Amino acid sequence: MAAKFDTTIYPGNIINGEFVPTPTTRHSIDPSTEEPLYEVPVATKEQLDLAVKHARTAFKKWSQTTHEERSKLIVKFADAIEANHDELERLQTMEQGKPLSLAKQEMEMTITWLRTFATMEVKDELIDDNEERTITSTFPPLGVVGAIVPWNWPMLLGMGKVGPALMTGNVIIMKPSPFTPYCDLKLGELGMSIFPPGVFQVLSGDNSLGPWMTAHPGIDMISFTGSIATGKKIAEGCSKTLKRVVLELGGNDAAIVCEDVDIPKCLPKLAILSFLNSGQICMLTKRIYVHEKIYDQFRDAMVEFTKNNVKTGGGFEEGITVGPVQNSMQYDLVKNMYEEIDKQGWKVALEGKVRESSKGYLIEPVIIDNPPEDSRIVVEEPFGPIVPLLKWSDEADVLDRANALETGLGASVWSKDLKRAERMARQLSAGSVWVNSHFDVAPNVPYGGHKESGIGSEWGIHGFKNYTNSRSLWVWKKVFEAQASVEAESPDGHKAGYHGPTSALYDDSTQKHGDLSDTSRASNADPAWMRCTLVVETSKQRQLEPINFSSNRLDFDGVDPELGMQLLSLYWSRQLHAGLLVYRPAFMRDMACGGPCFSKLLLNAMYYSVSKHSPNESIRREASNRGSAGWLFRQRFKDLLNEEFDKSSIATIQALLIMASSLFTRCDERSLSWLYAGNAFNMLTDMGLHVWSAQSRASKTEESEIHTRVFWAAYMIDKIQCLYQGRHPSLRIADTNTSLVFHDDYEELEKFDDNSFARAESGGTVPSFRISTFTALCQLCIIMERIHTKIYAVSYLVKTSDVLDTQSNSLHSDLKAWRKNLPPHIDFMVSGFRGTPLPYHLSMLALYNVLIILTHRLVLSEEESNPPSPTRNTEAFMSCMNAANEIVQILQVYERHYNPSSATFALSYATYISAKVHVHALSHSGGTHPSSLDSLRVCLGALDQHRKLYSASTRAKEMITKLMDRLGVRVGGYSGVSTPSSRPMQTSASQTVPEDSIVVGEQGNSPSTHEEPSTQSFPLNFDLNTEGGLNGDYGNMPGLDQMWLSASQFMVFDDLYYEGSQ
Repeated sequence: MAAKFDTTIYPGNIINGEFVPTPTTRHSIDPSTEEPLYEVPVATKEQLDLAVKHARTAFKKWSQTTHEERSKLIVKFADAIEANHDELERLQTMEQGKPLSLAKQEMEMTITWLRTFATMEVKDELIDDNEERTITSTFPPLGVVGAIVPWNWPMLLGMGKVGPALMTGNVIIMKPSPFTPYCDLKLGELGMSIFPPGVFQVLSGDNSLGPWMTAHPGIDMISFTGSIATGKKIAEGCSKTLKRVVLELGGNDAAIVCEDVDIPKCLPKLAILSFLNSGQICMLTKRIYVHEKIYDQFRDAMVEFTKNNVKTGGGFEEGITVGPVQNSMQYDLVKNMYEEIDKQGWKVALEGKVRESSKGYLIEPVIIDNPPEDSRIVVEEPFGPIVPLLKWSDEADVLDRANALETGLGASVWSKDLKRAERMARQLSAGSVWVNSHFDVAPNVPYGGHKESGIGSEWGIHGFKNYTNSRSLWVWKKVFEAQASVEAESPDGHKAGYHGPTSALYDDSTQKHGDLSDTSRASNADPAWMRCTLVVETSKQRQLEPINFSSNRLDFDGVDPELGMQLLSLYWSRQLHAGLLVYRPAFMRDMACGGPCFSKLLLNAMYYSVSKHSPNESIRREASNRGSAGWLFRQRFKDLLNEEFDKSSIATIQALLIMASSLFTRCDERSLSWLYAGNAFNMLTDMGLHVWSAQSRASKTEESEIHTRVFWAAYMIDKIQCLYQGRHPSLRIADTNTSLVFHDDYEELEKFDDNSFARAESGGTVPSFRISTFTALCQLCIIMERIHTKIYAVSYLVKTSDVLDTQSNSLHSDLKAWRKNLPPHIDFMVSGFRGTPLPYHLSMLALYNVLIILTHRLVLSEEESNPPSPTRNTEAFMSCMNAANEIVQILQVYERHYNPSSATFALSYATYISAKVHVHALSHSGGTHPSSLDSLRVCLGALDQHRKLYSASTRAKEMITKLMDRLGVRVGGYSGVSTPSSRPMQTSASQTVPEDSIVVGEQGNSPSTHEEPSTQSFPLNFDLNTEGGLNGDYGNMPGLDQMWLSASQFMVFDDLYYEGSQ
């Protein structure tokens, strides 16, 4: 039979696994009876030195134990405590005074905390791992921890320090409070048979022991829980040896009760947590702010509840909630606070008594009724069973009052409106904040204070890390390996290009192909690891950009640095339209150090591409002024290109693609644009960026991200050029296995920069969503390639209507599925969308609608050998009309939120397509459909704005007016070629359109002179159907079933810059 656990004998302090007696002893007082308890040791300075010596010896072995070994011992320790819980619970009530029921609760929590701590581990954190090096954050233990434990919850708060210290590899010396030494000494006694000597030691002492510990050079950390005044002394003492310190100090917690609460449901917890443990818990509710609308009702209910449910008495009495104040010193402090009631004239809602006539430090609960905000009961923590109720009416005011004190340990908000409550909670300056609760704690959740309520935190992994040092471990792998080239060299010294399967130089081991649907082809590395690595590096580079700029480290190629940085900022805000082609962190880093991701050719291409968007006219007017900076950037590009054209490089590919994208918006530069793009595509293939080489790229995280972005940006630019110029694709999805996955998503939630779009209203902090948008755009381009291949390839142009129907329906379904799968933050037309749609989202949706029209265009052609059925013709025409109308709606949304002259060329192209559809609709309806009239006006006005940036938009406008001439359509003076208006589009629709503003006559019979075109915007109120289209009465147009649109008239793939067959 095991020996009885004797809680009456304390032979000495626990040092190195043994009892060490002391020259003197002392005893504490039972606060319920004021009778002395048992004699306990009083440590000497020499005993502290001895304990530290043994601790440092034990640390050498204990710090090398495994997590599993420590965990087993902590669990065994918890089991031993549980086996003796009855004795410890009664001992706790005797020494601390709390009711036995509360002592049982503390015991249960102590055991749970230790067992949870045994499962927690601070693991190494991998920062970078590639073929050259590994960088890891490790967390070695500090050494010897000194734990100074308070008297209000001695077991839980003592073991709350022992568990984390031991589990992180430290050894610990615990000092119990002189008022409550008994349970902690007995816990140390239980640990003697479990932990190796010197690992867990307990020293009981007087008020001298704490200062000795903080000053001792052999103790590496102090973890202290107690008053603010003592905590400041602890911090001062630790500063002399710069030892680590964690301080959990006093609080004066505020609870804010809103007017919508259900009082019977929230009151019991608020009342109990005002008086629990006689108010001697630092995270109880010390100030209760009640909304004035329910204040009287709440006050009366709390008084009644407290009278009936909160009983005061000795800890072993039945049904007791409030036991004695723990010690005579605290008893005098609380009595002094009670005496202030009469002195200050505070109104009392519930009057409690100080039971001075009986044994024990017993004080009954008191509720103060709305005292002044600056009164002592409000600004000081009473640490006794007394609580003030205070009125509030204004939310901002009560938050200020709650935050006004220098303490910030805990706080709570009580309301049925969870959004409101969470909003208020996030504005409270406290280490723990609860909604509709208070004083919830858990071993795996950090626990600490703000302001003077503490430094650092206990518990949770974050708390565990406070018991460790942070160490960065760099391991270079190949310093002593022989250097060998693994890449073939061409005779001129450049790296050999890509060789496909038909080549004699093809090597399957280094040029691995895979199916496009195989998601594993993207990388052999863990995606989460790749993301973390890239995002951390990107974040670092963003912080370095202003430092490098201010230090004059950035190479602006002779451009004034302020201007250069402005243009680069403009490029970064608009670069989604170039497909995230330039990887910013690598470019800006190498711009400062001359690395390979930067070149002056690329820099000048970027300058030129955004010069037309610059607010500085001397830079922007490059079309008419060849002395402008914009024109000089282009000339500099041409000079530098001669030096870069003879070799393939990422930077050269990027520069050529940027310049190609800029030039195909100019009606006289399409051949040069295509030439630049073609050379970029050839270089891309030469470098093998269209295939994934697992051996060469699996561990090069940044290089992999750059290659992926460059390929998909090139793929997108290729498809957009094919759309604009009606040419066949150069890059095909069948020839690539490059995954459509981008691991660096830093730009996804980066704030949207609206400066380059001249936004009319502030959008606040709006995420840019660049990564998800670019991914969706690439997916749309894959469908665009299928449209090219299935419908518009030369060999497919002659086909039966059945085949054309099948292919059109299939592609239409693909497009609808693409839109249905869009992230909800992209499609502003889905139900539940909130906020302002971003400009590139609008452009992408406009492009989607262009593809809808493109998919059905041939179905409406009269040149087919087998025309489709009238029903199919109607469906195709309705799809085109819905798409054209949605483009108009997109234009109006864009105008409402952004400057129309900042629109992308994709949006301008969609405007042109929508205008053509509406011209044909007006022609075949006899001019009876007002929506097409209004829509056409919007399109013509938008093209007037777009022409300021894109000369191709001027040609598009001319083509529309010529088409109007030929079909006999007149719209308010827009009937034929005219000088484009420079007046901006207006958001008001207050002006009415004359009834005679539309004239539809015989083709070729329209007048030869025309009025100045109006650019007024007309709001259209379309009814969206579930397909994302627009419900209208187009089905009632005269002769729709017999209507056939000529392919030459309804041309979509014609060249924007030339009239083509028209």
